[in-house]
Amino acid sequence: MRDRLKRHFGRAWFDSYQNRYLALAVSVSVVLRGAGVFGYRQVATVSTEQFELIQARSQAIAKVQDAFEQMNVMQNALHRFLINPPLIEARQLYAAVDQLHIHIALLAQLRSVRSHADMRGYARQAFSAAERLTPQVSQLVALRENPTGWFPTLGVMETDMLPKNQAVLAMLADMVSVEKDQLHDKSRQNPAAFVTMVDLQSEWLHATSELRLLVANRFGIFSSQPAAAISSRAENIDAYLELLNKNIRRLQVLSSTDQLNLVAEDHLPNLKSQIAAWTRDYRKAVADMTSPNWRADLNYTRDTVSPALAVLRDSLSRIRQELDRQSAHNITTLTGMSKRLATATVLVAIAGSVVLMLTYWMFSRLILRPIEDTTLALKHEAHGRAPATPPPVEVRETRNLIEAFKEMQQQVRIRQSHLDHLAHHDPLTHLPNRLLLMDRLEHALVLAGRDQSKVGVLFLDLDRFKQINDSLGHAAGDKLLQMVTTRLLSVTRRSDTVARLGGDEFAIIAERIDRAEELAALAEKLIHSLDQPFDLADRQLHVSVSIGIAIYPDNNTDAEGLIRGADTAMYDAKRAGAGCFRFFTADMAQRATDDLELETCLRTAIRDQRFELHYQPILCRDGRTAHGCEALLRLHDTVLGQIPPSRFVPVLEAMGQLGVVSEWILDQIALHQRDRLSRDGIPLTASVNLTAKLLHDEQFSQRLLSRLAARSPAPEHLIVEVTEDSLTQDIDRAQRMLHQLRELGVSTALDDFGTGQSSLSQLRFFAFDLVKIDREFVNGILDDPHDRNLVSAIIQLSQLFGMSVVAEGVETAEQAELLRKLQCDYFQGYLYSRPLPPEELAWETTQPASAHTP
Repeated sequence: MRDRLKRHFGRAWFDSYQNRYLALAVSVSVVLRGAGVFGYRQVATVSTEQFELIQARSQAIAKVQDAFEQMNVMQNALHRFLINPPLIEARQLYAAVDQLHIHIALLAQLRSVRSHADMRGYARQAFSAAERLTPQVSQLVALRENPTGWFPTLGVMETDMLPKNQAVLAMLADMVSVEKDQLHDKSRQNPAAFVTMVDLQSEWLHATSELRLLVANRFGIFSSQPAAAISSRAENIDAYLELLNKNIRRLQVLSSTDQLNLVAEDHLPNLKSQIAAWTRDYRKAVADMTSPNWRADLNYTRDTVSPALAVLRDSLSRIRQELDRQSAHNITTLTGMSKRLATATVLVAIAGSVVLMLTYWMFSRLILRPIEDTTLALKHEAHGRAPATPPPVEVRETRNLIEAFKEMQQQVRIRQSHLDHLAHHDPLTHLPNRLLLMDRLEHALVLAGRDQSKVGVLFLDLDRFKQINDSLGHAAGDKLLQMVTTRLLSVTRRSDTVARLGGDEFAIIAERIDRAEELAALAEKLIHSLDQPFDLADRQLHVSVSIGIAIYPDNNTDAEGLIRGADTAMYDAKRAGAGCFRFFTADMAQRATDDLELETCLRTAIRDQRFELHYQPILCRDGRTAHGCEALLRLHDTVLGQIPPSRFVPVLEAMGQLGVVSEWILDQIALHQRDRLSRDGIPLTASVNLTAKLLHDEQFSQRLLSRLAARSPAPEHLIVEVTEDSLTQDIDRAQRMLHQLRELGVSTALDDFGTGQSSLSQLRFFAFDLVKIDREFVNGILDDPHDRNLVSAIIQLSQLFGMSVVAEGVETAEQAELLRKLQCDYFQGYLYSRPLPPEELAWETTQPASAHTP
């Protein structure tokens, strides 16, 4: 047969393996062609149809997701407006509702939604709910703009109680004034009437002050448990009202014996009537404030706005469920097609096996032997030996064998490229590493410069990751980083570059940015995505992220500068608090430079002990005798000048050197105590402030307790001041540490009370010796009645718990006089003395705060 073919086609035609097997290939292909064409048409038809359905469904799912995200935005705007309803929050709420309406309208117009009856009905239902939200939000805004509308009790207090209060105060003032004038006339003086009137006036003022605190507690200002606080305040008011009625009855008895002045005789019936009417209004106000409907805006939101949102969310959920059902149907269809393709593949494999069996003996004789001889020749040549004599080359395939080995070299290069990939990617997350990030960033900057577009660089650092890594182990930390990577990729665009720089630091390159707002929106999405809990190691972990953003060409024009700027902005975001982002500004760069310069200065100051310790006296109520002194750290640099503690203390804490400096302060206090005792025979009672970080540092705490046990400094002449943030981080740890200090004889003080997050109940819980009122409230006691009432309330409550009170920042004699009237125990401020070096102290110090002797 082959000889006849040779004679028909010629000998040259058969010089190729390809031509020799062409006849066999044609015969096999004729058999398989029909099956192949049929299978191809089936696959093409089904694939095209499913691709179109998947594409339309993906678009619908994306719109549903956009609508859900916008609902979250609208609900967040609603919550912010209910908490703080200025005009800008109302505008944001309106904008969020409008955007939600637009998203629903776009979803309803999609072909995949309109073509399905159920989804079309759900879309109409969602559109109707979105339309209802606009007037509902307008009604809510109008309700919040009318204070008496959303807080009805305010109307009772303004229209009913306030005029009665003013009338009572005026009548009491007239009665006291006239009775006071009669004290100078022995024939008309009546001390009992005067004392009763003064008590009546004081009790009325206390009752109205308690009412103001009751309203403040209703809004959770002074207590995290408003119901208990309101009940306590109401009991106080009732007690004062009972005293008022007793004193009015005393005045009535005096009136019956003609022992009252004419003005008091005239005012007494009206006074009793006004107090009784005020009492009825007060009880109505308390009943309104303790009822479930004390705020109309919350009821309207619960009963009207929230149901509309629930309908909207349910409709969107049903649309998404239907889309998921259709996706499952498509998967079933594709699975069936895959099975048919598998069957066809098996048939083709069987046919191929038959062909292989028929042609094996020809390949062995005509192909494999020549290939083996040629391979041996190439090996000899590769090792530098004389090549073996290759077999005679009869066909071109053998001549091309050497080219096949050259292609193997190309495969080696591919493997080298794979190794290069490993060198440019993070092995844990498979994200680009710093090297590849810089390469892509430089390329992006070139394209941005050509297209006149912007490039954003986002620097991300996970908050509290070290705590999780240390507590759960590195394996859990690695798993968490992989989960974080998945969320980052889900939020960013495919065109964005997400890289891991090492540890818990990530970076993102966002190309083709038109406005900075786009980067802000991306940062918010990233923060929201990572704010959701992670399910890891049978527990839920929460990890927030701090983000710094730098923009090309606004902030810098080179890759290193942009990375450095984003890193600087990230640290600024960390200082602002976990879970936020900051754009890089020139001020940040200057601040980073200043911090670096200050850090160098502080390291030199620690090494050379350049710090100074000054003392500011804390005086007793008489303004002459010192109760103790507050130790204040000072630093003067030859280049930077006088550096305030508010500037260098946070940097010391960031450097991890605050404990070292605090121990130096304790050494100086011990030295000054010994010097003053040996020189003047007077003990030096000094107070020192400990930050939350030091208070919760186990090693520092043990060293502090050890040195106090060794009386360096003397515990009975030491006051440890802590700020309110020390009490909110680890209450058990803080209470245990303060208890250990008190057992050693150290007095404790709560510093800057009123400015942090602790509640008044913590005064009882921690049992401090001293409570220091922040200078912010002291500055306003003369002009602001709210500050005056607040200072009075703090003094009374602290003393009720057996704690003395120190007023900080006393600057004027008028402030000191008012504080004396309010029964404040101790004063501290520039009115008496500025902070002084230890050698300039000339005050006779009394016992420490634990003695409670004003």
